[in-house]
Amino acid sequence: MKDILSSLQRNTGAEWEVTKVETGEQIKDAMTGLKTGNFAKAGQLVLAASFKGGLGADFATEEKLANGLLGLPKEDLDEEVKKIVEEAK
Repeated sequence: MKDILSSLQRNTGAEWEVTKVETGEQIKDAMTGLKTGNFAKAGQLVLAASFKGGLGADFATEEKLANGLLGLPKEDLDEEVKKIVEEAK
């Protein structure tokens, strides 16, 4: 996510206020909510787990991309963000 935010800032010139949260605390809070029947916490759990290291969500860093197997090129993040920003104008 930091890479995406940095690319957005470079391509738009905008700065965002970032609030850092601990994924472990987010997971703990979500699990507590789920145990008490608050199923709205399921989304929080999925999101937190997506960013927690070691859970297999960082495909590019962990080199588990299947781009070659699927015949897909590895894309440049800055180029893709630039395209999206231009299309959104």
